[in-house]
Amino acid sequence: MRLWPAHRQAQPRRHGFQIAHQFADLGPGDEVILPAITFIATGVYPPNVGAKCVFADIDPRTVNMDPEDVARKVTDRTKVIMPVHIGGYPVDMDPIMEIAEANDIIVIEDAAHAFGGKYKGKMTGTVGHFGAFSFHEVKNITAFGEGGIVCTDTDFGKYFNQARFCGVDMSQQIENWLYDVVALPTTTGGPQVPGNHSSTEIQAACLLGQMGRLAEIIRIRRERAEYLSERFEGVPGLIPAPLNTDEIESTFHLYLLQVDPEVLGADIREFKALLTEKGVTNIPHFAPLYHFSLFDQLGYDTNAIAESCPNAENAFWHTFTHLPLYPLRDDQVEIMADLVIETAEEIRGS
Repeated sequence: MRLWPAHRQAQPRRHGFQIAHQFADLGPGDEVILPAITFIATGVYPPNVGAKCVFADIDPRTVNMDPEDVARKVTDRTKVIMPVHIGGYPVDMDPIMEIAEANDIIVIEDAAHAFGGKYKGKMTGTVGHFGAFSFHEVKNITAFGEGGIVCTDTDFGKYFNQARFCGVDMSQQIENWLYDVVALPTTTGGPQVPGNHSSTEIQAACLLGQMGRLAEIIRIRRERAEYLSERFEGVPGLIPAPLNTDEIESTFHLYLLQVDPEVLGADIREFKALLTEKGVTNIPHFAPLYHFSLFDQLGYDTNAIAESCPNAENAFWHTFTHLPLYPLRDDQVEIMADLVIETAEEIRGS
């Protein structure tokens, strides 16, 4: 597995996506399947090169991409599938890789939240053909606010030096100069013109300094998540986040909190508003991408897409939000749990 920094400006994982998409030779008429609910960075590169974003519905338990809906939406134009490990909880990758293998599709994992997680013994971001991680300032570990890593198990890894820096090849020179500049190969033979995705030395030093702390950071977040789930278990209307299993190890970047509107007596919008009034930080990561004006402006039939993603629609409007899991003190996480439970009881009693 080859790794390389993939950073230039904001949203560094987007640059890792570009490197991977270029290797897939993504272009006009091609399709990329991504989850309906994710950050916009997952979906901005395909339209830039004339490709189409196809939105897969979500698994209502994890808010991650639903492999069964992915299978339904594969066509002969599908070139890339992009699972996203939302909140650091791994996507069910085996069926996605089976779909990809059967249809000659490249899998690019958006592992922005998932650096240090595991899926069936493999590190998240290393199950697909490519994985892209983010070290933005809100992530579990950071690189002075920005930074990222892209990794691959394909032969393209040997071209990462050139892919990250304008195609500059220091291993060979043109006549009377210091280096050569080369095009990059693709799955269809290439060539592709590389971009500029360099990071700074100071960011790398910062990130390396945090690598040794990652296991402890995740341990603290896991303990916070386990505490919250224990508190919320059995509270009518609350659905605690899924925790680790024998096959799944989350990074616990966020705590997925869901409600059952029928039991609670209100949907997530009313619940979130009351939590906010009580000073509890909560935000659903993220909105369905097709709700943004961008896709209307690009000519997508957003109403039809919404109809094809009923779980995403229900989750966004009615059931899910996220709570923070950064290292709160014991008394702070206890207060947060108390206020969540108090809010649920107030709604049920109203």
